[in-house]
Amino acid sequence: PSAVSATVAELKDASGVFVHFQPKKTDSVDAAASDVVFLAKNPKVLDAIRAWPDAEGLPRTRASAWTDDFSDVLSAVVRQVWK
Repeated sequence: PSAVSATVAELKDASGVFVHFQPKKTDSVDAAASDVVFLAKNPKVLDAIRAWPDAEGLPRTRASAWTDDFSDVLSAVVRQVWK
């Protein structure tokens, strides 16, 4: 979520919540691990999501925001390799 975090940080009046869902053995066979970012202009809209056990704030990052004019795919790959 670092590219998303950087992009949200550059947006005015934007808030975000990161959720990493890992299905439990008791969940349906249709459940799949998922990473999701919820974004909203009004941070109160995200209050219910922040209460979820798998929810956390967007991480601070030194990554650059991705835009139509700029994307840094190489650094994203490198970050995953040295993770």
